[in-house]
Amino acid sequence: DYLRSHKNWDKNRNGTLDILLLRGNPEHPDSETRTNEVLATLDEAGIRYTLQDDFNAQWFFETAFRHVTELINDGRFGEFDMVIANNDDMALGCIDAIEQSGAFAQHRISYLPVFGVDGMPDALAAMRRGALTGTVMQDYRRMAETAFHICEGQTAPEQLEKVLGFAPEGRFIQVPYLKMDRTAATRLMVNQALQR
Repeated sequence: DYLRSHKNWDKNRNGTLDILLLRGNPEHPDSETRTNEVLATLDEAGIRYTLQDDFNAQWFFETAFRHVTELINDGRFGEFDMVIANNDDMALGCIDAIEQSGAFAQHRISYLPVFGVDGMPDALAAMRRGALTGTVMQDYRRMAETAFHICEGQTAPEQLEKVLGFAPEGRFIQVPYLKMDRTAATRLMVNQALQR
């Protein structure tokens, strides 16, 4: 969605999305799944991309912060059109490194889109202030509905697809994530504050 609505994403005009990828632990299945899903989405959309830097930050803010700081200090910050992180902690570490270094001013770049996964409160706050571009989060309400329908005995794939709006994959039910942008993050945070 972001690339369709922001036609100027190709900063060096090479026709390729140049990505800084921050991965989680390589032995964790979510790390591989999250990476494969985002790259498959780019492939399906016909977007050419290059992983300019593919770094294992082990899910940690601090590791991502140190790595992005090194990239900035090595003069590589201007190589990237986008940052994709396997979780929000690494995305926030990247953002903190960029903000503390003054990289935008040094490289005459006004913005670098950064995406994470998890919908953590700190990530939602970073989205509200415009530092984090997007994240996805578990749809807890849909997960609860799914569990409720299964407990009621509605286990046939056709039944579940009818009541949930998506089909199970074999014996597994993959509840779709919620896409969060600045507007959705603000709405969610306001709703959460009103419920307190």
